[in-house]
Amino acid sequence: MSTTTHDKLLQYLNEAQATEQALVSTLRGHIAMTPRGEYRNDLEEHLRLTRRHAQLVRERIGRLGTSFNPLALGLGLAETIAGQILALGKMPLDMVRGMSLEEKILKNAKDECATEALEIATYTAIETLAREAGDTETADMATRILREERLFLDRLLAHVPQLVGMVTAAEIQGRKQVLVSTVGAADKARSVARSARRTTKRTATTASRNARRTARTTVRRTERTAKTAAKSTRRTAQAATRTASTRARAATRAATGNTAAANRQPWNGYDGQTAAQIVDKVQELPVNRKERVREYEEANKDRTTVVEATQSAS
Repeated sequence: MSTTTHDKLLQYLNEAQATEQALVSTLRGHIAMTPRGEYRNDLEEHLRLTRRHAQLVRERIGRLGTSFNPLALGLGLAETIAGQILALGKMPLDMVRGMSLEEKILKNAKDECATEALEIATYTAIETLAREAGDTETADMATRILREERLFLDRLLAHVPQLVGMVTAAEIQGRKQVLVSTVGAADKARSVARSARRTTKRTATTASRNARRTARTTVRRTERTAKTAAKSTRRTAQAATRTASTRARAATRAATGNTAAANRQPWNGYDGQTAAQIVDKVQELPVNRKERVREYEEANKDRTTVVEATQSAS
């Protein structure tokens, strides 16, 4: 099956994406070995740029569709796998090669320049082929990426003399230039530790805030319960007071009634009669009337013969 321009363009795009993906892994490793400063700032910006390029190429491949040429498709997949293996395989080598950390950083910079040159060549091929095929969208994308890759290659190359000076000072003059505590990995570890401390502090603050809220809620509930209990106690006391008052009034009325009854003559003219006359009449009275005579007599004259007459007669 013959290869079409569409198939070849997909092949080159897959190569570009594989290179970008491999460079993402490589740059992460290089940043971890690089001390703070302008060079590391450029590497971090390069990493952001590389991720964006990989996204643009991936989206373009998705719009163009899958190749119908098994050979072109196989080459694209092979490029992707090879790029991943290259990135993973180079990382241990990056960490151990060279006589000093300064030398490792310089060699990393040279690798980055070489990768930029490879990317420039790849996107030049994509731009040329896309223009010939009339695919202006792919060609314009490649043109934009090419412009950024060339600018970044110049920025990387500008760091090389300074990095060579660091190697000379460290390995020839014996003046160490890079402290391990300043490299990206150390800064990342400190950043993670700070983040963990902030998370712990936020968690503790949240827990403390929740505890205070719970305490306030408990206090409010306790106060409401106490108020309810006090109100209930007041109501009970008021009810008891009303009951006692009612009973007192009833007793007063009863006492008043008894006193009035005691002061009332059993019959008209009682006080004007003699004891003998009263005794004679008591003999004819019913029991309740006799009791009334006795109460009146005891409360007033208290004559023995009359009182005994009411008792013996009953």
